[in-house]
Amino acid sequence: MLVGWSSGAVAAMRYAESNKIKGSILISPCYTDLGDDLEKQSGYYDKPWDWESIKNNQTKIALYYGDNDPYISQEQFEFITSKLNPSVSKIPRAGHFIDFLEFSELLQYIKNNYKNR
Repeated sequence: MLVGWSSGAVAAMRYAESNKIKGSILISPCYTDLGDDLEKQSGYYDKPWDWESIKNNQTKIALYYGDNDPYISQEQFEFITSKLNPSVSKIPRAGHFIDFLEFSELLQYIKNNYKNR
């Protein structure tokens, strides 16, 4: 299982394009460079997404996002959801999870889905 936050979630999606994994947990992902130079430099957005491979190379996908993320638009989350059909959790007032001190929803998901596996 891969857990990725922000650019790490983008890396997890790219990894799943060509590698079999149990599942991924994507926290505040995006699928475009958002017009940000540092994101562009990552190279993650240089080629089209293979959404079918991302889905088919794993059995579970979860997506967590804040309803008030200041960096990534809600449309980014909705688009990824439409392509990957993940389990979705929209967390009130979570922002980009930068100042998040507790993430009980994530821990519960991991316990429920990856216990003794």
